[in-house]
Amino acid sequence: MRNCFNVWGELWHYRRGCGSLNVVGAESMELDTELLEILACPVCKGPLRKDESSLVCTSCRLRYPIRDGIPVLLADEAEQTGKE
Repeated sequence: MRNCFNVWGELWHYRRGCGSLNVVGAESMELDTELLEILACPVCKGPLRKDESSLVCTSCRLRYPIRDGIPVLLADEAEQTGKE
């Protein structure tokens, strides 16, 4: 028997007993605009904007990757953009 649940608007399947988690269609996942409005840079708390495959802080210019449709908002994972 399969259990399904929704994570960030995406359908995930969890198979009981084996502990495996499979995402369906993660490549096509788009960030919800409402979610983007409430997310903030973990370093300076500035607003974030969507850029190709990442989120960029408009204040401190740190770039956070989006992996499998999920924003990785960890300071250790951030990269400084060259734009000033």
